[in-house]
Amino acid sequence: MAHQLNKWMTNVHEHNRSLKDFHFFAVAVQATLRRSYMSLSPSHDEHGFLGILELISLNDIDTLDDPFLIVKHLLSLQSISEHDIAYHPLGPILVSATYLYRHKKSLSDNDAELAWSYVTDALYWSGYVTSGRSLAEFRGLAESDLSNDELMDLQKHAAKKVASEQGKKNREKQLTGWAKVKQYAQNLSFQRKPLDGWESLADAVRAIEDDVMAFAKTEGIRMAKQEDRNRTIENYLSEPDVANHFNLIKTKNK
Repeated sequence: MAHQLNKWMTNVHEHNRSLKDFHFFAVAVQATLRRSYMSLSPSHDEHGFLGILELISLNDIDTLDDPFLIVKHLLSLQSISEHDIAYHPLGPILVSATYLYRHKKSLSDNDAELAWSYVTDALYWSGYVTSGRSLAEFRGLAESDLSNDELMDLQKHAAKKVASEQGKKNREKQLTGWAKVKQYAQNLSFQRKPLDGWESLADAVRAIEDDVMAFAKTEGIRMAKQEDRNRTIENYLSEPDVANHFNLIKTKNK
């Protein structure tokens, strides 16, 4: 009996399976998240998934360790209820991807112990993703005896509430962006004005257009059509204060 036990203990260290390292787990988690994200909606594609990874890399606060706070922060959901966050279909994906990002960051900082901790969390939450579980179950908020259809309705409702909140924030941000672009265009028209004034409004527009569009891009605003660009800048430079400035210059030159 003792001989058999010793033999078994010896054989414990003899195996044919390959050892799995950080890279193996990181690749597995990312593949799972990508596949699950793209299966949520026909509109979800590779570009959208890469957008999630970029969102996390730009905005993660590694002191946030509560899954609800991670999701709330990443999606800028200050006025959304905990219930809607709990059932948002992207919740577990965002949490798992956040821990995966922190894992990679820890590796780059040569902190293997922290990297193992984060990749373990990423794997744990990828299990939530593949099993279709929600943050509600993690927090103990899940409503009992829900059918699949009822659960899907809750998730759709949560997604709509979040989309509505984000849409409102995006519109506010864009309005602010347009105001900045207008101010930039008007200031630039003054800075670049020839000593004897612009020959015409069209000349002023041509002189600043490229720089105004470059600035607009930094504010997340893009205008693809040339005529839209020209018309927008012309409108900015045609506002009373600016228009009076052009008229004054022309009058002096007569």
